[in-house]
Amino acid sequence: MNNAKVLKKWILFPILVAFVAILNIDNVTAQQAGSAQNTATIQEQSNQPRFYKGVFKADESKFNTTVYTFNDITVFSYFNDTDITITSFAGDTVFSDTLAANGFTTFNANNGIFSISSGKSYTALVGDAVSNLVQGYFAIDQSGRGTSTLLNTYMVGNFQNEERFIVFGYQDNTSFSIKNLVTGDVLFAGVLNEGEHYTMPVSPHRTYLQVSASKPVSALSYGDQDYYVPAANGRFSGNIFYGFSAHIGNWTNSITISSYHDDNIVYAFNSVTGDTLIADTLGQGQVVTHSIVEETYWKVEAQKTVTVANIPYAGWSGNYFYMTRTIDETGIGAGKLFYVPTISSRLDVFSFEDENDVRITYLGHNTSYPYETATMDTVFEGVLNAGEGYNFTTLSGNNVYKVESTGNSSVLQSNGGAGADFMPLSFAQQLPDLAISEDGLSFTPPDSVFGEGDEVTVSLVIRNFGPVDAENVVVALYDGDISSEGTAPVIGFEEIPLVAAQDSAIISVDFVVPQDPEFRTLSLQVDPEDLIQESNSSNNTIIRPLVPNKDLLPPLPISVTAPSGLEIEEDSLAGNPFKVTANIFNQGTVDAENVVVKIILFDGLTLVGEDSVINEAALPGQESLTVEWMVRADKNVSGPNKYKVTVDADNAEAKEANRSISIPDLVAPTAPSSLSSMISPDNENNITLNWTLNSETDLAGYLVYYGSESGVYDGVDANEGESPITISTFDEFELSGLPDGGSQYFFVIRAFDLSGNVSDPSNESTTTIITDIFDESEVPDKYLMEQNYPNPFNPTTSISYKIPETANVQITLYDMLGRKLSTLVNERKLAGAYQLTLDMSTYSSGIYLYRMQAGNFVQTRRLTLIK
Repeated sequence: MNNAKVLKKWILFPILVAFVAILNIDNVTAQQAGSAQNTATIQEQSNQPRFYKGVFKADESKFNTTVYTFNDITVFSYFNDTDITITSFAGDTVFSDTLAANGFTTFNANNGIFSISSGKSYTALVGDAVSNLVQGYFAIDQSGRGTSTLLNTYMVGNFQNEERFIVFGYQDNTSFSIKNLVTGDVLFAGVLNEGEHYTMPVSPHRTYLQVSASKPVSALSYGDQDYYVPAANGRFSGNIFYGFSAHIGNWTNSITISSYHDDNIVYAFNSVTGDTLIADTLGQGQVVTHSIVEETYWKVEAQKTVTVANIPYAGWSGNYFYMTRTIDETGIGAGKLFYVPTISSRLDVFSFEDENDVRITYLGHNTSYPYETATMDTVFEGVLNAGEGYNFTTLSGNNVYKVESTGNSSVLQSNGGAGADFMPLSFAQQLPDLAISEDGLSFTPPDSVFGEGDEVTVSLVIRNFGPVDAENVVVALYDGDISSEGTAPVIGFEEIPLVAAQDSAIISVDFVVPQDPEFRTLSLQVDPEDLIQESNSSNNTIIRPLVPNKDLLPPLPISVTAPSGLEIEEDSLAGNPFKVTANIFNQGTVDAENVVVKIILFDGLTLVGEDSVINEAALPGQESLTVEWMVRADKNVSGPNKYKVTVDADNAEAKEANRSISIPDLVAPTAPSSLSSMISPDNENNITLNWTLNSETDLAGYLVYYGSESGVYDGVDANEGESPITISTFDEFELSGLPDGGSQYFFVIRAFDLSGNVSDPSNESTTTIITDIFDESEVPDKYLMEQNYPNPFNPTTSISYKIPETANVQITLYDMLGRKLSTLVNERKLAGAYQLTLDMSTYSSGIYLYRMQAGNFVQTRRLTLIK
């Protein structure tokens, strides 16, 4: 049985737990009567709508949005000191709070329209998820995306023991964890591949949760059918969707697909059985629906853009209590074109912009496509300003409405004052959203083969999901885990002048693999100083083992929680001794027999009191085991102190989780010695520095200082960055881009360690760049490919190269993942100097590689395209 099927069959073995909860009996009774008909007509709609003027004024310095709710507003924070202010329709402040990172607060708002504002980004869940039962929704991040590497959410209450909390994977080898936001307990950790899902065997009813992952995932709290489903691209519109529909309360669920293009071929499949549920070709604005009467995991594929929902539609015409945000063509939920499949419900349209021309049109019944002009009716046409809205009651039956606007709007459908959903966030439409995850991370040589002392290039794709460009984007590389206590020093960084809206850029940073790499952690962070205002900066960080491990692979995934470092307070280590917690999960359905969990300590670490070995007679299927130890560090043994947790069982493969904790000291490294500088042998415009590598075991890297005056190291011209330049533990470094023509440069370097201590400077070295004019009548004495000029460039640049003899010359352009893009030169050349012009007007901004091969000569350089 493959891994996907094992994961998907877990739902067959739930351990049901009852919770005492508040249940609105009237709501449930009305929902069971969902087949009752509403006799409203198009003409009667004109008596139902309500146009409301907004009183909320946008403050561009804050994160604002407007929501409608009939009971709760729950706000989730992602950062410390997140101040929350909720303002009523009348303009009064009705609630305020300040949250720590990954906190939450709930305001019992009753029925109404409210504004939420904060100095930091957040997400908002509205409706009655906290105060009532029977809801369903996917979590979103602060930019409104349904897939992300960090999602805070809430699991609905217990109604009929049929609720499910489900995490969906979209890429292979996605490690993830589910954590209780209140206690911090890890409820599960594992790995998902593309198209797989994990369903918690015991639903954590009425629990605030956090789902974190190495690559984007989605998180569904299922207790009813009132949600749109995120696509694999992260938005709620796209081409590939993974979802779940069931039959809670014996209420028919659906897979409802809305097309935004003509000639759109769509399929829906049962993910477990492979059965085809829908096969159709849709036109623009057409809606197809399929009824679901049992628990079903499904996949939708579409040739062109669609939205997909599990909403009361198939088998319903009205009288169903629910709430969901409708999704627009862009998939964010705040846009300019919505096709809205709905039964008889209240429909609210909110404007996020001033002077927004809004038009709402009734198109017809979903089975009457193509819709006849005679049956269409304009429900509303007018101008709304930011914070203003319009609502009305839709017709009974499976109808389709069209909402168009010149500015960004959102649409909410609801009925009966029950249900819940995360709301679109208007601030997400005005800011960039930079994001990184492990699917955009690569190493040369690969992390599966590199070892201690190897020089490695790490390449990273930085995506901007937002509608606004991001400028001067800094990416930093750290030796260690930056999420925990202790010091994780920067060992390299690069700045990108521009990451365009809805685009990406690639950076690369070099580092040296440290000692015992299987125990070490690597962190990367975009905008580490938080200089760029984004809609969502919680997806700006990657923290991963330097060497890939098997910790979270089945059948016994293991999650280890401990500080990554300690800090010095006066003459002792704060937080010493420290706790190591191991959570072991039996991902199978068979007991793991004779489980043995052991901690092994190295360097200056010793166990406090407890036995290092824990024996468990059996770990039942789909249950977990938590083991804790207290460990003391020796303040005199600084640097990475290693330990490992091993897990073994009679009927499961043995596993070990390698970790280290950084123990700081106050002793700086010795000053680097024997610094020398010279004109680079491969490029007469560059300067190469050499020095003797420091011997300290906790050495983290070097700071390279340069300038045009002795003792004054304020250089700004090098392509590698302004002085000082942070690098890893190299003993050689090349600077490029320094002005020539007799310019003299002075250099010193300083070493720094894992504790952040910095050495005294090295000796000073100096070099003068004098570039001779090349006489093309002279035959070059060696092969050489120059750095392209200008660099960065847009969109053309020149590449000069020299060959000392007749040879077959090939120059090739690659992306940073090593994929060949174009052959620039491929011909036999006579000895001499040559120049080519490269036009990259059809390429996206980013860093690229160009490689020259002639005989035994091979040289590769980087070029930067900025648009």
